[in-house]
Amino acid sequence: MGTIYSFKEIADDEVDTKSEIEAHISKGEMVVTFNDTYEKDVEQYYDKLGKFFQEYEPDRVIKGKMYPSSNAEIKIYFKEDATFSTRSEQLKQDVIDKYVDAYPDLAGIDTSLIPKDNIDTNSFNPVNKILMNRVVANLRAARIIPQIMVLMIYYTVYSLALDIFAGDRERGFFTKLLMSPISPRTIIWGKLLTIEAMAIVSSVLMFFMMFLASWLNFSNDALSLLPFGMLMLPGQLLKIAAICISSAMVMIALCVWIIFDLQKPEDITVNLQLPLATILIELFIFMIRPGNPVGIEYVLPIHNGMAAIYSIMLSTDTVATTLVTVLLNVLYTVLMLSQVLKKEEF
Repeated sequence: MGTIYSFKEIADDEVDTKSEIEAHISKGEMVVTFNDTYEKDVEQYYDKLGKFFQEYEPDRVIKGKMYPSSNAEIKIYFKEDATFSTRSEQLKQDVIDKYVDAYPDLAGIDTSLIPKDNIDTNSFNPVNKILMNRVVANLRAARIIPQIMVLMIYYTVYSLALDIFAGDRERGFFTKLLMSPISPRTIIWGKLLTIEAMAIVSSVLMFFMMFLASWLNFSNDALSLLPFGMLMLPGQLLKIAAICISSAMVMIALCVWIIFDLQKPEDITVNLQLPLATILIELFIFMIRPGNPVGIEYVLPIHNGMAAIYSIMLSTDTVATTLVTVLLNVLYTVLMLSQVLKKEEF
């Protein structure tokens, strides 16, 4: 099933000014405009292209020669947020690009001099194709991947912390460990680092599986949660890695703080499941949210990981947002673990 578009023609005098265009897009509409001489410009372009191929043999590589350019212009105006950015790119791929390709036949323009197998190096360059798919794919994938990654990290931390700390304490094994020659702090830090490592491994595997799912989605259905062509640049991957590591740290500190603050297993389980339920709710909220994260979202523990990865995938992040997220998570971790170690006298 493809995307369904509904079009409404707007008179020229209704889109003469910037304010009138803004009035339309504020209603959630996208405005497509053509330059005043569009038809003439397209006709002139194909005329120049025909003469170009008359002058140079189309069956050989034309070195040092540039294809004729065109003054024809189509603009898409839309509201500046992630949702409408995705819709505009989808509109361009589904409608505008196909219209541009079909226009010569619709307008009765003579294209007999242009080779049918002529390859447009801009349109069919593999790198350009990948980057074009990346724009739409990243925008749509940003609505699901950050939440799934944070959910996976927390579920891993929650499960391991519940067993390694609460389970061992309930079974009496934790008390025996503290009686060993190894210092209590070494035991605690060993458990914490084990959970951290497992959480990072699970997040990396989850990201790889979603990346693979995106590139295997050849049908690229409009309703796909992971459209074809999702691609992160090296700098973005490094930022996401830093966010995941710091998010795992604050989650571990929170779980340990809850476990050592409560005694009854059922109380511990219920309190550890509250963040899990919150993340699940946020997963659905992020799928329909209208805009980019705001400043306060980078301050809230756990949520800030989702907001930061979301911004990174949309390429709307800044160095400041990444640094604030990582540093605050480290700060929250230090504060909670310090309180636990002091209280338990480890």
